[in-house]
Amino acid sequence: RITAASVLAVLVRSHSLVTNQLQSRVIRMLHHALDKQSSGLVISFGVLAGLCELGPLTINTIVLPEIRNIFRRVELKCATSQDPIDRHAKEKIRALLVHKCADVVQEHMPELLSVDDYEQKFGDIGREMFFRVMRPPPGGGGGNTMTGIM
Repeated sequence: RITAASVLAVLVRSHSLVTNQLQSRVIRMLHHALDKQSSGLVISFGVLAGLCELGPLTINTIVLPEIRNIFRRVELKCATSQDPIDRHAKEKIRALLVHKCADVVQEHMPELLSVDDYEQKFGDIGREMFFRVMRPPPGGGGGNTMTGIM
């Protein structure tokens, strides 16, 4: 599903023109599929992967405003299912949303400063999102210290 989402994004970017409105049509189709209550969690994962691969603007305008409702539906579907595939899909959806949305949140929502802000904005997934956004940079993060200058 991740590979299919990547291929879809590449095709949309390379063949979308103002005249054919391919990207907006694909986004509309994926958004409609995401809103369907009857779709399974594996399908929801594929749809979310496709939306996230279409870039930060799509994440900011389509995924982030709906993230609380998306994850609430995922939790509800998982609670009513005994299928281990659904539980696995739930964890994959959680990981995908945290991974893909954190950079967009950091760039477009700098007003969110605490765990409480994130939980209020994003619901149950807010805590993980906060720790992903506030993680130290790779390599220890010692880039702006004064050690070793003198």
